[in-house]
Amino acid sequence: MVAPSTHTHETSTAQARWSVARWAAVNAAAMSAAWGLFGLFGGTIEALGAEHDSSARDLSLLTAFILGGSLFAHLRQRALLPRVPRTKRVAAAAIVGLTVGFVAGFLIAGPPLDFVLGIFAIGAVAGAVEWRILRHQLRRHGSLAAIGAVAWLVAGVAAVAPAALFGDAIDAAAGGGTAGFVTILLLVGFVGGAAGGALEGLALRSRVT
Repeated sequence: MVAPSTHTHETSTAQARWSVARWAAVNAAAMSAAWGLFGLFGGTIEALGAEHDSSARDLSLLTAFILGGSLFAHLRQRALLPRVPRTKRVAAAAIVGLTVGFVAGFLIAGPPLDFVLGIFAIGAVAGAVEWRILRHQLRRHGSLAAIGAVAWLVAGVAAVAPAALFGDAIDAAAGGGTAGFVTILLLVGFVGGAAGGALEGLALRSRVT
């Protein structure tokens, strides 16, 4: 149980530093990094001669997810109740969620379901762990996991829409190849992170302030 003085200090910190806009921004930054690294590492390893379905490429993508999931947890802690330690646990949940979600989507139907489920799973799984850790600092925390799951499912669907509509134009503008792929995935991550963070942030607003 958190001592009353600690709880009061954490609430004051949250009121001073936290906002829906910042929450959306940090999630957009983290998700952009995860998917941008996915495109950069995967594209680079293929350009160096690795096969698309090779172990070397798969390991490069896993590395991107490890870095992206870790950043996702780190930025979220900095934006909300930073003195409550949780980065390692949330990062582990984010990495597992992102990896399992992406692989499941790929095996079920391939793109774009792999991106949809990857974004959904990182937000829903990591969020559920995070809200459990913060249950003594947030009001009405019990519904946050369910709200977050819906928010990140919507975010996953929203994320792939711009790429589906404008992907060819973006790829051409970026010069194609790895650069084009990375640019498209940066957009996917940005839209997904911003949408999921904003929807999740609206639910958090009345629970933090």
